[in-house]
Amino acid sequence: VGAYVGSRLSATVPPAVLLASFSVDEMLRPFRERAGKPNPPNLRKPIDFWDTDLPGSSAGRFLMGAGNTLRWQDHPELRRRMDQIVDGIAECRSPNGYIMAYPEDTIFYNERGAYTRSWLTHGLIEAGYAGNPKAFPLLRGYYDWFDNCPYLPELLRRAGQGVQGMIPNTRLYFTPVGRPEDLQVIQRYFQENYWLKQLAGREDRAVWRYPYDHPHNYLLTSLEPYLDQYRATGEKRYLDASLGGWELYHDKWEHVGGTIAICEGDTYPPKSYYLHRHTGELCGSVFWARFNQRFHLLYPDQEKYVGEIEKSIYNAGLANQAGAKGIRYHANLVGRKDAWAAINSCCEGQGTRLLGSLPEYIYSTTRDGVYVNLFAASSIRWRLGEHS
Repeated sequence: VGAYVGSRLSATVPPAVLLASFSVDEMLRPFRERAGKPNPPNLRKPIDFWDTDLPGSSAGRFLMGAGNTLRWQDHPELRRRMDQIVDGIAECRSPNGYIMAYPEDTIFYNERGAYTRSWLTHGLIEAGYAGNPKAFPLLRGYYDWFDNCPYLPELLRRAGQGVQGMIPNTRLYFTPVGRPEDLQVIQRYFQENYWLKQLAGREDRAVWRYPYDHPHNYLLTSLEPYLDQYRATGEKRYLDASLGGWELYHDKWEHVGGTIAICEGDTYPPKSYYLHRHTGELCGSVFWARFNQRFHLLYPDQEKYVGEIEKSIYNAGLANQAGAKGIRYHANLVGRKDAWAAINSCCEGQGTRLLGSLPEYIYSTTRDGVYVNLFAASSIRWRLGEHS
């Protein structure tokens, strides 16, 4: 399958949540502070951790949700705010191309160098695909800096959950502004050959005993880029490791409903499937859906991959909505649903990303046909040669 396409199915939840949560000025505040520019008075106090430790992630959250949504439906106010955020980031751009909301020399603090960088990269990619003309050039300028920055030798280990730092580079490579250097940085500074072998060998320790950081559903964000490396290079060891990682998560760390049964801060042995611990994060289901989407494009006749996407959407993404108020963190299998939140949490960001991109999971196309992956009320306009 050469590409995925979406229907005209509308997604109303992301615009409502995004427009009701944070103002444009609140999302641009850390970028202006880093650039020494003034902010309007009387802004809401930054939210502890999500804003203070991960500055710029709120803008990434908005751009992920807005950019994906605007690919499928027209929403003037959502587009206006998306463009305002991109314009604000551009106004704070440093002469060397640097655009992150945190100062360069704080890249190792908490998860800034991986999580926050990933979010803003995802967000600007989605804004670029939604038609903003500045988004891709901003990213190219930043990664010209990043791909040669002095922090690279330590980013995998010193940045919190540094393996998250792989996915922004491999995603960027497949955009209109991608360059080979974006992949080469991952191969040189992030690739773990011992881990590739463990994953290919289906060794349980590759997941729950990952030695250098928090074993977590976020390890999926380092399986995604290895599969990207295979797509880019055709080197089989990347595919072998990705297939091994898929089997490990599917067979030993996936709840019956499809959510991911491992998270940081505790111990999760194979097939533990704890019901009353910190599992079933919505963000893990989003990463799982994206990982499976890549496999579907490689193996379109294997139903299991779109089956996993379907579980992620229906049992986690849709279940964790709270109308226009916010998004829930966990998809609990027992007890009550989580309370909704609007604090720029990881699951709010990835939740709006998933909900905004729902149409693209319904259909995918190839040179000689179209695949219907999900049975949903929808329509598609598609051309095969001279026929549509």
